[in-house]
Amino acid sequence: MITIIFIMLSCSLSAPPSNVITIIEPEVINPYTRILKAVIAIESNGDVNAFNEKELARGILQIRPIKLNQYFKETGIRLTSDDCFDAEKSIQVFMHFALKHDYRDIQSLSWEWNGKGKTNKYFGKLQKELLSL
Repeated sequence: MITIIFIMLSCSLSAPPSNVITIIEPEVINPYTRILKAVIAIESNGDVNAFNEKELARGILQIRPIKLNQYFKETGIRLTSDDCFDAEKSIQVFMHFALKHDYRDIQSLSWEWNGKGKTNKYFGKLQKELLSL
């Protein structure tokens, strides 16, 4: 008896007509997000307080003083070494350099971020990390 009543009720119920169109805004996809996550995994394994004493690299993206100087010259934004321990500021620096390259050109991006001398080794690490994401 309950099943019959339920079927009768569900068949007779319908949404009222509407003259309103609903537009759902799609989520913005940043093609650099995967690259950023891979670089963070390589550089610090996600540790915002990471510090490499030999290279004086700091933060989640292991930003070196020379990269901060280059960032200042190109943007006019002066960040301190301690600012590199702030994940948002570190990402801002990384994205400045990453956006110079097409997100599909991982080798050029790895060269920009890690330097010419270590590119092949770093590029290999980056490719491996991207495959794991």
